[in-house]
Amino acid sequence: MPGAADTIRRLRGAGVRVCLATGFSPATRDAIIDKLGWGGLIDLALSPADAGRGRPWPDLPLTALLRLRGGAVSELAVAGDTGSDIESGRRAGAAIVAGVLTGAGTHADLEQAGAPLILDTIADILPHIGRR
Repeated sequence: MPGAADTIRRLRGAGVRVCLATGFSPATRDAIIDKLGWGGLIDLALSPADAGRGRPWPDLPLTALLRLRGGAVSELAVAGDTGSDIESGRRAGAAIVAGVLTGAGTHADLEQAGAPLILDTIADILPHIGRR
């Protein structure tokens, strides 16, 4: 995913805590994170087994907020590449809910899901963090 590792580094450098959430099992999730070399970049990784329910429910983003000791959902940003990611972020009440076009969803898919923000790449989220 072009620019993702640099984006995570920049977010962390700005004091933003980063959770990667996926619908995969913890074993598959961890294997992917290890293969990408992102284990040392993130603060937390979650799967539905860690949070209760998967997407489109709000459990993953809300569990991340709690485990990372966030103060309020107004501090939460959710970015994903599917309509269920968007629905999950919206149900959680996240201040920023962004669809990202580098994955499974098309612009039309993300727009139909109600994404208030649609980004070409995850790096495009940087200007939106801290503005809320």
